[in-house]
Amino acid sequence: MNQRTKAGTSTPSVAPPAYEGLVTGIAQLLDSARHIFARAVNSVMTATYWEIGHRIVEFEQGGKSRAEYGKKCSTPSGISPDQKGQTASGFSVAKAIRKTLSRNLL
Repeated sequence: MNQRTKAGTSTPSVAPPAYEGLVTGIAQLLDSARHIFARAVNSVMTATYWEIGHRIVEFEQGGKSRAEYGKKCSTPSGISPDQKGQTASGFSVAKAIRKTLSRNLL
Protein backbone atom coordinates (compact mmCIF):
# COMPACT_ATOMS: atom_id res chain seq x y z
CA MET A 1 0.00 0.00 0.00
CA ASN A 2 1.34 3.46 -0.82
CA GLN A 3 1.12 6.61 1.26
CA ARG A 4 1.04 10.08 -0.27
CA THR A 5 3.58 12.62 0.81
CA LYS A 6 2.99 16.37 0.89
CA ALA A 7 4.49 16.77 -2.55
CA GLY A 8 2.03 14.22 -4.02
CA THR A 9 4.58 11.44 -4.58
CA SER A 10 3.99 7.94 -3.33
CA THR A 11 6.21 6.03 -0.95
CA PRO A 12 5.77 2.31 -0.41
CA SER A 13 4.70 1.18 3.03
CA VAL A 14 4.51 -2.23 4.62
CA ALA A 15 0.99 -3.64 4.73
CA PRO A 16 -0.23 -4.88 8.09
CA PRO A 17 -0.72 -8.66 8.46
CA ALA A 18 -4.50 -8.24 8.64
CA TYR A 19 -4.48 -6.60 5.22
CA GLU A 20 -2.40 -9.43 3.74
CA GLY A 21 -4.95 -11.88 5.15
CA LEU A 22 -7.75 -9.89 3.57
CA VAL A 23 -6.08 -9.93 0.15
CA THR A 24 -5.31 -13.65 0.41
CA GLY A 25 -8.87 -14.43 1.49
CA ILE A 26 -10.33 -12.45 -1.42
CA ALA A 27 -8.04 -14.25 -3.88
CA GLN A 28 -9.09 -17.64 -2.47
CA LEU A 29 -12.75 -16.66 -2.63
CA LEU A 30 -12.44 -15.64 -6.30
CA ASP A 31 -10.54 -18.83 -7.13
CA SER A 32 -13.20 -20.94 -5.42
CA ALA A 33 -15.96 -19.06 -7.26
CA ARG A 34 -14.23 -19.70 -10.60
CA HIS A 35 -14.09 -23.44 -9.91
CA ILE A 36 -17.73 -23.58 -8.82
CA PHE A 37 -18.75 -21.56 -11.88
CA ALA A 38 -16.81 -23.86 -14.23
CA ARG A 39 -18.42 -26.96 -12.71
CA ALA A 40 -21.88 -25.41 -12.97
CA VAL A 41 -21.32 -24.46 -16.61
CA ASN A 42 -20.07 -27.98 -17.39
CA SER A 43 -23.18 -29.47 -15.78
CA VAL A 44 -25.50 -27.18 -17.71
CA MET A 45 -23.67 -27.85 -21.00
CA THR A 46 -23.83 -31.61 -20.43
CA ALA A 47 -27.56 -31.45 -19.72
CA THR A 48 -28.10 -29.18 -22.73
CA TYR A 49 -26.26 -31.49 -25.14
CA TRP A 50 -28.10 -34.51 -23.72
CA GLU A 51 -31.43 -32.74 -24.31
CA ILE A 52 -30.38 -31.82 -27.86
CA GLY A 53 -29.58 -35.48 -28.56
CA HIS A 54 -32.86 -36.56 -26.99
CA ARG A 55 -34.81 -34.15 -29.19
CA ILE A 56 -33.01 -35.35 -32.32
CA VAL A 57 -33.81 -38.98 -31.44
CA GLU A 58 -37.45 -38.10 -30.79
CA PHE A 59 -37.63 -36.27 -34.11
CA GLU A 60 -36.01 -39.13 -36.03
CA GLN A 61 -38.21 -41.75 -34.39
CA GLY A 62 -41.41 -39.75 -34.72
CA GLY A 63 -42.87 -41.30 -31.56
CA LYS A 64 -42.03 -44.84 -32.66
CA SER A 65 -39.76 -47.21 -30.75
CA ARG A 66 -37.12 -46.86 -33.49
CA ALA A 67 -36.45 -44.65 -36.47
CA GLU A 68 -37.34 -45.81 -39.97
CA TYR A 69 -33.71 -46.18 -40.99
CA GLY A 70 -33.26 -48.68 -38.12
CA LYS A 71 -35.44 -51.17 -39.98
CA LYS A 72 -32.80 -51.42 -42.71
CA CYS A 73 -30.33 -52.94 -40.25
CA SER A 74 -32.78 -55.39 -38.70
CA THR A 75 -33.53 -57.41 -41.84
CA PRO A 76 -31.09 -59.41 -43.98
CA SER A 77 -32.17 -57.47 -47.09
CA GLY A 78 -31.17 -54.23 -45.40
CA ILE A 79 -27.55 -55.22 -44.83
CA SER A 80 -25.16 -52.92 -46.61
CA PRO A 81 -23.33 -54.28 -49.67
CA ASP A 82 -19.93 -54.17 -47.99
CA GLN A 83 -21.14 -56.68 -45.38
CA LYS A 84 -22.54 -59.17 -47.88
CA GLY A 85 -20.15 -62.05 -48.35
CA GLN A 86 -18.54 -61.43 -44.97
CA THR A 87 -21.35 -63.21 -43.16
CA ALA A 88 -21.26 -66.56 -44.96
CA SER A 89 -21.19 -68.72 -41.83
CA GLY A 90 -23.12 -68.10 -38.65
CA PHE A 91 -25.13 -65.24 -40.09
CA SER A 92 -27.65 -63.61 -37.79
CA VAL A 93 -29.37 -60.26 -37.70
CA ALA A 94 -27.86 -59.55 -34.27
CA LYS A 95 -24.32 -60.18 -35.56
CA ALA A 96 -24.95 -57.96 -38.57
CA ILE A 97 -26.20 -55.14 -36.36
CA ARG A 98 -23.25 -55.50 -33.98
CA LYS A 99 -20.83 -55.42 -36.90
CA THR A 100 -22.49 -52.31 -38.32
CA LEU A 101 -22.45 -50.54 -34.98
CA SER A 102 -18.82 -51.44 -34.26
CA ARG A 103 -17.72 -50.09 -37.65
CA ASN A 104 -19.58 -46.81 -37.08
CA LEU A 105 -18.14 -46.36 -33.57
CA LEU A 106 -14.51 -46.93 -34.51
